[in-house]
Amino acid sequence: MTGTKSLLMSYIEKKGPQVTFGDNSRGTTKGYGVLKIGKLSIENVSYVEGLNNNLFSVSQFCSNGKRVEFTDNKCLVKNEEGETLLTGILQDKLYIVQWTNDIETC
Repeated sequence: MTGTKSLLMSYIEKKGPQVTFGDNSRGTTKGYGVLKIGKLSIENVSYVEGLNNNLFSVSQFCSNGKRVEFTDNKCLVKNEEGETLLTGILQDKLYIVQWTNDIETC
């Protein structure tokens, strides 16, 4: 999920479910698209109006042929060949992905 529609390629506007945030406020899914970060393409990424951070689903990676590995301070998303596609660093109980130089935008 992302709150930044401009990050999504092949965007399709389609109303979806409401999402409840951690502070009990709500956002609405407005559409879906593809997010490309370096060699990694993530399909069916929801654009949720009002979401302040980008959230990744481990199960979505796994069901699309990727492997997700966790260590004490890192989360690695790898392809079938074992190449690391995305790295998250543990900060305050969340894995944070820095993608500034690798992201493609519309």
